[in-house]
Amino acid sequence: MSAIVAIVIIAAGMTSWQRAIALAPPSNAFPRAARIERSIGVWRWFNRPATVDDEHYADYVSDTDLQRLHAMGFTAVRLPVGTEFLFGGDANYGRLRTDRLAFLDAAIARINAAGMVVVVDFHPRASIKSRLEREPELVKKTVDFWRLFAAHLSATDPEKVLLELLNEPRFARDDRGWNRVSHQLWQAARAGAPRHTLIVSSAYYGSVDRLSSLEPVNDTNVIYTVHFYEPMKFTSQGARFLPGLAGLPWPGAGQQCDTAARNAPLAITRPDSKDSPHDWATAYCAGGWDETKLRAQVAEAGRWSRENHTPVWVGEFGVRAQDAAPADRLRWLRAATSAFTAERLPWSLWSYDDCFGLGLGRGIQCQSKFAAPQPQVRFVCTTLSAIGMGNAVCPANQLSDRLGKTSMTSPVPKRS
Repeated sequence: MSAIVAIVIIAAGMTSWQRAIALAPPSNAFPRAARIERSIGVWRWFNRPATVDDEHYADYVSDTDLQRLHAMGFTAVRLPVGTEFLFGGDANYGRLRTDRLAFLDAAIARINAAGMVVVVDFHPRASIKSRLEREPELVKKTVDFWRLFAAHLSATDPEKVLLELLNEPRFARDDRGWNRVSHQLWQAARAGAPRHTLIVSSAYYGSVDRLSSLEPVNDTNVIYTVHFYEPMKFTSQGARFLPGLAGLPWPGAGQQCDTAARNAPLAITRPDSKDSPHDWATAYCAGGWDETKLRAQVAEAGRWSRENHTPVWVGEFGVRAQDAAPADRLRWLRAATSAFTAERLPWSLWSYDDCFGLGLGRGIQCQSKFAAPQPQVRFVCTTLSAIGMGNAVCPANQLSDRLGKTSMTSPVPKRS
């Protein structure tokens, strides 16, 4: 039987959408996905309050810092850009402040000059994303914004700049709604930037399990993205949405987990929740979370990528450092990046300037409650080691006097 006949027979039993996917050519975005294989987010550069002065945008990350990130092994920077920078705040949503874009242009050029690709990530606050589910007028403003913003960014090198249409869309119970909105955003951005690779998220904060409901756009120059923080009760314990939760181990089983659950507060710590930290911890310890289960979740993203002939990028992952034991945090990071590699999924650590990642931003402290104080450089180097990076700038005793107060300030060794 010829390959063509076999394909026709297989396609005959599919829906029109499945048939289109089966017969589609492989995405030509794979080479660009390879360029963002090891990315890192820089959260606080262009995602700050409107009161931030121009100096912040000009020098939040120095050229030396960017060169150091490249020396660590990062191939790309994911650059969240918020509504305060773009519009001057939510009240002016959709009205692009073109007078501010020179700062963003300069940052992109500097990151590219340091040898890294840039992912420009539209990163509005949660309230805006909630409204996108129910306000057609806000969707229209976002579509119009992307047409203008993409046209501006089209002047950049499409081999070195990618455009992410919306960070962590909600659409918790409306996959069709997100498919409709994401297609509109794609059309607008594609009209403005015909040659740039666009990045589209799955629904519900970029959940892996919502990929199955995501309808790919008719474009072979698109990368799809998910965020991976599973299990959330471990990776995000102590965060504002899991207050009072701390000390849960990885993997999530055994006496250590049971002890942490017993010691978790019984009182409800979040006004909008009926569950206490004790309830969250008990559920986590009963969930069977280990590396096998983690790999199975990541494999779903790999399977979707293969079935749809298109790249999937893990646009965020990490573990909040303050309320996890360092050894558990490092074990999870090692397990996650190993799973991504096994499924050939490029990834982006969250983030340069947050304790889920490297904690190198100005004034950031990432000390765990469950360990003796450690130098910042040890935190950075052990994190890098867990994700398979950092050989050019570690071991710690060679780097400890180079980090300065808030960041990396020494001459940068050239990568081989």
